[in-house]
Parts: sequence; structure tokens; C-alpha cells
Amino acid sequence: MACFSSNEVYKILEQNPQGSIHSVFINSFNIAFDKSLVHVGVYENGLAPFGIGLSRMDAQQLIRQIQNGQLVRWDHASGKLIFSNEAVLDMKQVKWTKHSFSDRLTNHSIIIDHFRYIADLFLQSDWQTGLAQTPDEKQELNQYLLSSTQVVTSSKFINEVNRLIQLIQGEISTEYESVFDYWMGRGLGLTPSGDDVLTGVCAFLSAFNGSKGEFQERLKSYLVAKGRQRTTHIAYEYLLYATNAKFHTHLIQMCKGMDSRSDIEFFQAVEEMKKIGHTSGADTLLGILLGIKALVLK
Repeated sequence: MACFSSNEVYKILEQNPQGSIHSVFINSFNIAFDKSLVHVGVYENGLAPFGIGLSRMDAQQLIRQIQNGQLVRWDHASGKLIFSNEAVLDMKQVKWTKHSFSDRLTNHSIIIDHFRYIADLFLQSDWQTGLAQTPDEKQELNQYLLSSTQVVTSSKFINEVNRLIQLIQGEISTEYESVFDYWMGRGLGLTPSGDDVLTGVCAFLSAFNGSKGEFQERLKSYLVAKGRQRTTHIAYEYLLYATNAKFHTHLIQMCKGMDSRSDIEFFQAVEEMKKIGHTSGADTLLGILLGIKALVLK
């Protein structure tokens, strides 16, 4: 039985009730309904903006019964997802969740303190991003983030980071496609590192500004035109929701933690982000930091 579900999932199921298993993992799986994905997993691991959350036991039991390509249909009358092998996911008792920010971030001094703390975390050996992995690369990234002046470097990566910040600030809006060409699909994994960075940027901008802005609108235009050719289906889905200011629950808690006077809330949010994927949590945090550098430290 499902415990939680994004309210976006209901819209997907009602519009396209016929689907199939897209991908299966140890503790979760994805169902494709037309071009949309629904992620089903353990609610303790947080909830995607297109996610359904189950208890660990129920999730693992269901995963043992399914396989890629298997047909799934939504039965509106019974409130159940019915699989072709007669497995069932009951959603009648589900708690529907929202995945946007209700309040803006306003405590600039606290945000800056937390920014500096996370920037230094990237120097630690157990913090891996998919974009700066060697000690020298991490040091260069740390220096760039914490510098209050223009950094002159021969590093293509740092120069591309700087172009992304200029785009966030609206300084190079006419070149947005070439900026996104560099980041989208960059790196390995189901959500490449570059995509995670862009998701983190969108999350901070949405939390800080209280709404979508030009950056998100340009990214959405790029996604519609090129996204499915540039990156994975799963990364595309997260980015599409991000351009509409809807995010994973861990990412929402992280942005709120950046603004919180509670050390406990902040450190818990950081630890939860660290657990996401091999480098996804760190890469998404980097995106948050770039948003802060662009809008708070400028």
C-alpha cells in the first residue's frame, strides 16, 4: 500500500492510465505513462516530484514481483495500480504531497555561513562530485566559490561555472543555449552531474525568488527543444519539474535548511543530500551554491 504520493502523480495517471515498467533498481522503480515517469520507492529515501512512497518492506516485496517492460494500468474506480502479473499497488489511503516552496529564503547572513560550510565540505575525501574529483580540482572549485573577486584561470570547467553564474544573473542571456549545451548530460549516471547542478540552481532560485524566473524559462525552452536528445529520461524528468519549481523533498528541505537558524535542521538536510546517489547529492548542492554565489554574494 502506498503511503505518500506527489499530487502530480494523480494528474499523470488520470491523463494516461496505461503504462509500463521503465526501469527497476534495488529499492525503487519507474513506470512510464506515455512520456511521463512515475517513480515508486521507499518513502524514507524522500519523494520525487513525480513519486510514490512505500514502506521499505512493501517496496521490496513489490520490486520482487515486477520486471522491465511489464504493463501497468491505473484503475480509477478502485484507486489501484494494477500490474500485468496481477500485482497491485493500492493508493486509496495515500497522503498527497506538494513539492514547491511555500516561503522565500530571507536570512542572508545565515545562508552565507551555510554556503561557506558546504564549500569547504567539497574538499573532504568522502565528498565526491562528478565534476571536480581530484584534490586539485576540488581546491580550485573551493577557491572559486569563496572568492569575492573575478577569478582568472585556464580551467575550462571553472570558466564554464562562471558562464553559468553570469546566465543566472542575466548577463549573457543571449548565449543560454551554449551554456546549457555544456552542462546538460555532462557526467555519468541516471542523472548526470551537470543535470544535477542545474536542478540545484533551479531549486535555490525558486526558493530565493519565490517563483520561476528567466533562468528556469530559458532552461525549459532548451529542454523542450533538445532535452530528450541531450540527457537521460530520468534526468530530463527531474529538470522539467525543476523548471516548474517542483522538487524532490530532500532538495526542498536542503534549501529550507540553508535559511534555517536551527543547526540540527541544516546538518540533517546536508546528511540526507549526501546519501543521494554516488555524486548526485553533492552535485545538486553545488548547484545550490552557484545560485547563492550568483544572487546572494554578488
